[in-house]
Amino acid sequence: MAQQNYIHYFSSGVAEAEQSWGCACSMLSVQVIQSGAGYPQEGHPDRYRLSRTEGRRLDEYRLVYIAEGKGWFESEHQLRREVGRGDVIVLFPAEWHNLAPDPYTGWTELQAGFRGRDIDSKVEQGVLHREQPVVSLGGESMIPDFFEEMRRVSHKEESGYQYELSGILMHLIGMLTTRFVVEKREEERLSPFITRAKGMMRERIGGGNGGKNVSPEDIAAELGIGYTRFRRAFKEQTGISPAQYQLEIRFIRAKQLLQDKEKSIGDIAFELGFANQHQFSTFFRLHEGTTPSEWRKTI
Repeated sequence: MAQQNYIHYFSSGVAEAEQSWGCACSMLSVQVIQSGAGYPQEGHPDRYRLSRTEGRRLDEYRLVYIAEGKGWFESEHQLRREVGRGDVIVLFPAEWHNLAPDPYTGWTELQAGFRGRDIDSKVEQGVLHREQPVVSLGGESMIPDFFEEMRRVSHKEESGYQYELSGILMHLIGMLTTRFVVEKREEERLSPFITRAKGMMRERIGGGNGGKNVSPEDIAAELGIGYTRFRRAFKEQTGISPAQYQLEIRFIRAKQLLQDKEKSIGDIAFELGFANQHQFSTFFRLHEGTTPSEWRKTI
């Protein structure tokens, strides 16, 4: 479904629905952020405006659904992690957070703001978790259809529209709750495998595997797990993908080896599994902003 930019903060019926229904929808938005475009776009009231450098705190809940593209998210309870198509981010009142699309891909996000005692109660009961603010519903989720229905219902803010919006929101929260439970059980079941996988990656950097780095797909196969499930569980537990984790430990190992000044840059490149010294230098510069030989002079 093609999306068009839309930002609307509701003015009528919100307080009444919050008081009598226990849940009210405060805003809806769709933002299509093209690659290289600024984020967030204009149209949000000052007290809801997101600072790219400082983040923000809201006085309400938000559901943020990434319909296309990818980016990152972090909060007081969540280290910075990648988010992408099919992911839902739950923002909590007074909880510091920050998020942005990848400048190379952009993203399409759907947002709904809401508040009320019924939502507060669900947080107290552990239905919604500050410690687990991201859940993946997959790229074929029905959430865009729910948002389109909410937009239709709220178009003219006619009498009773808030009650319909609240019903749709509670349905969405029910879907998220089910997914939270499924993911938690899956994460607990696969946790020992992810721990083993991290150990295997550390042991098999370059020289630990005869000068060749083992791929995440090979590790998943060795553990007897389908790669899609392995990647999702790994990302849930660590906040990054298996491939990104390998890059990080490879970089850490590179710095360790460079401290031995008896080793040549070429030998280190081979030991880390690079095809040649130039490839290693390019990799190191991307992470550190300088070449291995220049960095070595500083230690």
